[in-house]
Amino acid sequence: MDKSNLFSIGEFSRLTGVTTKALKYYERKNILKPTWIDPESGYRYYRLQQIYQLNLIGLFTDLDMCLNQFCNYIDENYQHVDYAKILEAGKSITKERIQTLENKMRYIDYLENNTRHLNGKNNISTRPVWLLPCEGTPNKNNIEKAVKKILHDTTMYGLTLTQSYGLLMICNGNENRIYYFADIKFPSKKPVIHENIFYLPQGSYHSIEQKEWNIHLVPKLFKKLFAMNYDKIVIERELTYNIDSPSYILSCLLPPES
Repeated sequence: MDKSNLFSIGEFSRLTGVTTKALKYYERKNILKPTWIDPESGYRYYRLQQIYQLNLIGLFTDLDMCLNQFCNYIDENYQHVDYAKILEAGKSITKERIQTLENKMRYIDYLENNTRHLNGKNNISTRPVWLLPCEGTPNKNNIEKAVKKILHDTTMYGLTLTQSYGLLMICNGNENRIYYFADIKFPSKKPVIHENIFYLPQGSYHSIEQKEWNIHLVPKLFKKLFAMNYDKIVIERELTYNIDSPSYILSCLLPPES
């Protein structure tokens, strides 16, 4: 074998900027084989034209495409590469990544909003929750039992909880109804329809921090707001920054701006 026009694996590594470890990995994956392996020394040699194969592998990794699918886009001799198919697959993967990042950003915004435990005005975006009628006096034990019941009920419909739970009061006229609630996540883009699913209205809420579950006292705690004639939503959540001595946040939906 004439090695004069071939590049050893070390030379090919320096030429391409790809480590020898990566080149051997590509060989094991059967996507970039050396042109020749010296049967005596085991040294690997590459042709200059194999840079194009390496660039194609780089395109795959840049697009976060699975290298196990590499052979689906080329023929055995690298004579034909279906670039249109590769780019279309890469575009699809990129769109999914964008959607994932957008979901993460929305979740960060949600966490940021929910960790503002100082008294005052804050914004809450609409989101689905699972409701369970509150019977008796809300306390730690009853809330734990309620969340367990909600977990059981939502699992039957393929829903997952998002670790946010608490108490919810729906105020229509003179009627105040209290529920246990837990945030839920749908298994797909298609929402599940159920009578226990309620969407928290998006809007501005006035929040106050408390030392215990006090949702039954909201007519007094939000006296000015409850004197106004509009449908109200009150949310109470536990802030678990200090597990031994948690605090609670009460948030009352503000009236719509005229």
